[in-house]
Amino acid sequence: MAWDNYYANHQKKGAFKHLKVADIFMGGGTTLIEGSRLGMQMSGNDLNPVAWFVVKQELADVDLDEVKRLLADIESEVKPQIMPFYYCDGPNGEKGTWTHKPSGKMMGADFDPLALKPEERKDYAYDGPEIIYTFWAKHGPCQATGCGHRTPIMTKPLVASRAPTISYWPHQCKNCVASYDIEENSNRLAPDVPCSSRKMKSFCIA
Repeated sequence: MAWDNYYANHQKKGAFKHLKVADIFMGGGTTLIEGSRLGMQMSGNDLNPVAWFVVKQELADVDLDEVKRLLADIESEVKPQIMPFYYCDGPNGEKGTWTHKPSGKMMGADFDPLALKPEERKDYAYDGPEIIYTFWAKHGPCQATGCGHRTPIMTKPLVASRAPTISYWPHQCKNCVASYDIEENSNRLAPDVPCSSRKMKSFCIA
């Protein structure tokens, strides 16, 4: 499998350890990082001190457990403060839940997290759909005097859509009547994840 070879531990195999590569305009260090991941002997240079610092940190030998603890500490401090700006309903109307942590009480539908003061947000936890990306779409105002109508530049909120390019057989479970597809070959980044549906996921502007 191509992905098995791509994610294999090439450093341990040592197939590329004799190769020496120099990137004298390394920038963000993509070449150095990918070459190092493959076990090559990499050297880089850049006049920009910020680029040098970034690449140095990217290639630094770190304690993974320590990094995870640090990220968890940052998340525990930052997430409660910004979550009121990122909660949303799911694409099929799924609703999240807010819980008052000290009392364990689940808040009702009329709860407004944006009304919380910054010092109060740490006492509330959210579980549910979250906004990942926000797209801004411009509108063109009508030029007629007194009209005020605004026409969206984008005619629909669909940003991208992708159709399947592999062979599959539609199937329906005789037990639970659920519909799903059986793929002839796997071409996914996570091939071990069970197939669920061939319906396309669309990225929409909220």
